[in-house]
Amino acid sequence: MTIGLSTTEPELKHQFEVLESERSYLEHRWEDYSGWTLPFLFPHEEYYTTSEMQHDFHSLGAQALNHLANKITSTLFPPSRPFFRIQLTPEQEEQITGEGFTTGDVEVFTSRAEQEAMRNADKIALRSTMILAMKNLIGLGNALVYFPEQENRDSQVYNLRDWVIKRDMSGKMVQIVTRDRKSVETLPPEHRTFMMGEGFKNDQKVDLYTGITITDTGGYFVKQELEDKSVTTTGIYPAKDLPWVPLAWNLVRGQDYGNGLVEEYAGDFHVISSLAEANLNLAAIASDIKILVNPMGQTDVDALNNSASGTYVHGLPTDVAYLQLEKLNELQFSSSMLDTYERRISSAFLLNTQVTRDAERVTAEEIRMNVNELEGSLGGVYSKLGEELQQPIARKLLRLVNVELAALEPRILTGVESLSRNTEHEQILMFINDLAMMANIPEPMIPYIKYDDMAKVLASNRGLEFTKFVKDTEEVEAEQADAQEAQQEQVMGEAIADGIGQQIGVQGI
Repeated sequence: MTIGLSTTEPELKHQFEVLESERSYLEHRWEDYSGWTLPFLFPHEEYYTTSEMQHDFHSLGAQALNHLANKITSTLFPPSRPFFRIQLTPEQEEQITGEGFTTGDVEVFTSRAEQEAMRNADKIALRSTMILAMKNLIGLGNALVYFPEQENRDSQVYNLRDWVIKRDMSGKMVQIVTRDRKSVETLPPEHRTFMMGEGFKNDQKVDLYTGITITDTGGYFVKQELEDKSVTTTGIYPAKDLPWVPLAWNLVRGQDYGNGLVEEYAGDFHVISSLAEANLNLAAIASDIKILVNPMGQTDVDALNNSASGTYVHGLPTDVAYLQLEKLNELQFSSSMLDTYERRISSAFLLNTQVTRDAERVTAEEIRMNVNELEGSLGGVYSKLGEELQQPIARKLLRLVNVELAALEPRILTGVESLSRNTEHEQILMFINDLAMMANIPEPMIPYIKYDDMAKVLASNRGLEFTKFVKDTEEVEAEQADAQEAQQEQVMGEAIADGIGQQIGVQGI
C-alpha cells in the first residue's frame, strides 16, 4: 500500500504544483543565494536560454562555492583510493575460509573488487556529478542525485526547480516528485503515439513527472506520468537501492528542505554585494575625468587642445583645473570594510587554506588534514554526507562490477577512517619496527620477558588484529615439528643414498 500516491490515476502534475507553491517563500531566498554565488543553481523564473543570467557585482561567492565543493568531493571520493571497504559477515568469512581460502586471500579479493568498483566510477561520471551536487548543497542546502539503473548512463543532479520533496518529522523522505521536460519526438514510440493522439505536436515540449512515495512496508513505489494524461508504473524499490538520493546540508526537524552554508552567511554575502556595487559606482565616477576652464581666463582652449606635446601655449595655470572627486576617503573606508567581509567569507569557505593537490598520489597526511579541517569547520556535515551519499554510490559501483557483489555490505569510511586501509599498512610497518626494537632488551631481562604476550600487547595498541597475521604458539610448534620430521626424512634419505652409493662402489671395485 502506498502513502500519498494513487497507482492508477494521474495526479503528479497537480501534486508537483501544490508542493511547489508551499515552498514559494523559500524560492525567493534561493534566488538570492544563487545570485550571490552561482546563478545557474536556481535561476530567476524570468530567465530564458536566450538571455544572460544576472550575476552579482563580485565573484567571491562563485570562487568560494567552487573551491569548497571541489574540496569536499576530493575528500569524500579521493582519486587514489576507494572510499569504502567490503565488509563480510562472520558467516561469509567462515564459509570462505571453510573452502580453503585464508584471511589474506579474502583481503586480496575484496581489495581487487573495491579497486574495480572505483574504476567504474568514470562510467557514471561520478566526480563531475558529485561536484555539482556539492554546489547545490552548499549554495541552496538541498540536492537530488539520480543514478540510472541502465549501464553506461551518467548520473544526474536535478535542478531544484525540477523537484519537490515531502519529509516526515524525523527528516526521512516520504515523497518526491521530479519533472523532466522532453520533446514529443524523443519519447518511446508508444508514448509518442499517445501524446500526438492527444493533440501534441512532434516538436512540442511535454513534462514527464516521476513520483516516488514510501509504502507501508518501508520501500518506495515509483510511477511516471506524461503531463496529466498517462500513467506508467515502474515498480517498488527497497529503500537502500533507491536510485534517487535526496540530500540536505543542515535539516531542521520537521522541515522538508535543508539550509545551506550560504544561508548561514547570508548577511555577509549581502553586505559584500552592496559594498561591491557601491565601490563600482564610485570607481566609475572617479574614472570619469572632467577638466574645468575659466570662461573669463586668458587661456586659449582651442590652442591648448590642438597644440603638440612640449609646445608653448599662452595662458595661466589658474585658468585650468581638474574636477576632483571628494569621495576618495569614503571609497577607502568602503574598500577596507569590503576586505573585512571577504576575509570572513574566505575563512568560512576554507579559502585561506591550500587545496588538496589534484594528483594521482595524494599523501595520507594531506587527506587526514582535509578530513579534520572539514569536520571541524563544517560541523559534522562531512560525516553526514558519508552516511547518506556514499552508501548508495558504493552499492551502485559494486553492482557494475558484479550483481552478486551488491549483496555484500560496503562499509563506508568516513572521517579519519577513510584512510583505514592505508593506516593499517602503516601500523603493520610500525608494529614490525616495535618487534625489531625488542632486540635491544638488556640481556639480564631476556629470561623474564614473555615475548608472545608482549607482541600481542604491541599489536593491540597499534589497533591490529594479532591473530590475523601472527601465528600462535601451537601453530609454530606444529610447523617446527613438521620441519623436524621433514629434516629427519631428508637425513635418512641422504643416508640411504650414501649407503647405496657405497655398495655400488664396492661392487664396481
